[in-house]
Amino acid sequence: MHKLVQAWGHGRLEVEEQRPLSGLALELMAEATSKGEADPSQRLRLVPHVMACFGAFSGVNPSPGEVGRDDLGMIDRIGDFLYRTGRWSETYETRVFHFTQAEAILSKKYPETLASMNNLALVLYSQDKYEEAE
Repeated sequence: MHKLVQAWGHGRLEVEEQRPLSGLALELMAEATSKGEADPSQRLRLVPHVMACFGAFSGVNPSPGEVGRDDLGMIDRIGDFLYRTGRWSETYETRVFHFTQAEAILSKKYPETLASMNNLALVLYSQDKYEEAE
């Protein structure tokens, strides 16, 4: 989502009106990133847009348990894209959000929550944060 569009929506729309729009913007980014661009420079050009959309989405869905299961899949795809791109801090941000939402929506022992915890640990491991990963 372009920053001007995001600023316009943030200033003029109520949070309830922003939620579906930020979800649609993030869905577009998830679709664009799942195409598997071979050129690394093309992937890197998408990162600021992905993070702007993620920021808008997570900003209007701040509390754990406020997103749907479909949204979890979308956020997971965004995290996979960022991980493949080697953007560890951005990947960490999306993985933490995914894990807290999955834990609240599902349960601690649900397979998707455990996979989310594993993905978060992989990001920490990639950053040489071994103790946090455990």
